[in-house]
Amino acid sequence: MGWIADKVREAIKQKSRVSSHPLNRASTIGHPCLRHLVFWRTRWQEAELPNLRLLLLYEEGRKQERLVLQELQDAGIEVFQTQRDYFSPTLQLIGHIDGLIKCGQNVLPIEVKSVAPTTFYRVNSYQDMLKSPRFWEKMWAWQVQAYILLAEVKEIVLILKNKVSGDLKDFSIPRDDDMLAAIERRCNIVNEAVKERKEIEIPEEIDEEVCKECPFLTICGRDFVKQGDMLVIDDKELEELLDEREALYEAYKRYQEIDKIITERVKGQSVTICGNWLITGKWVKRKGYTVPEGEYWRKKIIKLNKKEGGYE
Repeated sequence: MGWIADKVREAIKQKSRVSSHPLNRASTIGHPCLRHLVFWRTRWQEAELPNLRLLLLYEEGRKQERLVLQELQDAGIEVFQTQRDYFSPTLQLIGHIDGLIKCGQNVLPIEVKSVAPTTFYRVNSYQDMLKSPRFWEKMWAWQVQAYILLAEVKEIVLILKNKVSGDLKDFSIPRDDDMLAAIERRCNIVNEAVKERKEIEIPEEIDEEVCKECPFLTICGRDFVKQGDMLVIDDKELEELLDEREALYEAYKRYQEIDKIITERVKGQSVTICGNWLITGKWVKRKGYTVPEGEYWRKKIIKLNKKEGGYE
């Protein structure tokens, strides 16, 4: 067997396409790289399609979010104007809000996110998204504020669904005037760059995780393909180590997430027994110190799509 799953995967891949982006989008206006946002407006046709893993994640997310809207209605919560477009001609900003619900005398927009269990337990407020080390969770904070700006409301309700357990939780996010001003600045910068047909430089501090799956990686170049500063080597062992590093990366991230959750659950408890596991802990005082001046080698590892005769 196996052909059934293959057929489903192929159908999902066939539906995938890159569409034009003539406007700024609420869902991406918080992306850390302004160059990325400009490319979506000016060179969208050169974007690479997402890989199958991302396509499957996107497809499952859309299904789960539609299911949440149905669950709200089944529970007697009126949901209306689903996927309504909001548009600001001045900022050239568009957003598609999941729907509106009645809360007492108020009508509030809602945004639904289907998330992994670790995200579900960790994100409980607007501030959690703003402070998140994951850039896509920070983008959610920008997205909901963009909806507040476009819909001209004072708050929005975020609904999270645990994609494993099916559990739901929700919390209100108030208007953040500082964030709204930042969104307007970003829109204006991108609009000016699009108008002048110029590319924006990439800040050095942007993490490699942001570039790793960027659809414009091969046309962007960034700082790893500088003229006269590129080394192409034929080292099978190094290539295998890089492949193994990538294969272990998701497990490493998952380990960190789980370890952090466990720490929060048992923090302050000297001895904990859970099933076959014994967990001990104690508070340790850390001495402060100053890092001496010096230098270190900083690397970035980004996977290229190699094909015969070069790279795609």
